[in-house]
Amino acid sequence: PNCVNAWLVRLQPGADASLDDTATRAAHLQQLWAFAQRLPSSFNSLKAHVLHAWLRHDLAQGAPDKQRFLAYLRLPRRTGHVAEKHLQNFGRGDEYVDLARTWPTGLAAVAPDDSDLVQSCLEHFFATEDNQEAYAEWLDADWLKAVLAETKLLLGQGDAERWYSLLADPARVEALKQRVEIAFPPTMPTHFAANDAVSLTVDTKNVGTLLVKVYAIDAF
Repeated sequence: PNCVNAWLVRLQPGADASLDDTATRAAHLQQLWAFAQRLPSSFNSLKAHVLHAWLRHDLAQGAPDKQRFLAYLRLPRRTGHVAEKHLQNFGRGDEYVDLARTWPTGLAAVAPDDSDLVQSCLEHFFATEDNQEAYAEWLDADWLKAVLAETKLLLGQGDAERWYSLLADPARVEALKQRVEIAFPPTMPTHFAANDAVSLTVDTKNVGTLLVKVYAIDAF
């Protein structure tokens, strides 16, 4: 572990580079994964740390990588949406991913529950796929079916009755219809330079009127 941490420190970008820059972050993630993927399964937490950050990066660019996503799903994680049968393939405790563990990579720590990330990636792929079998080996069947059904219903794709049957809960269907959502998409920039023109993109559901208040900050 000390050797790995030393390597990770040396792989960090120089002081004149920023991980807020898309190209710098992409190059750093590439270097980290080239190193991490060669390590034994006792470093699965590091692999998940890197892949989680890379998938976040992918989502910000609008296109998560399918093979990268599948590599992440294969890592054993004790979260509610992971298939119990998949976890039975791993006998040693040090093989299980600790999502909250920190590493000297310069990347942000991962939250203990990665459900939001996994669901966001699935929603992207389900926009063009109508079957969950490609992910069934690693994810809980009921949770996976619900994500597929909700994604298709919200997009208005395919036979609505088929998706209702996957949810198998009239109350859940009604709650989905009535749900109010206001959210920034993953592709929304999080940093702007002082002279950049700023525009905001917002995803909404059941929002008839949206009031946006703009404040001028007296920085001095």
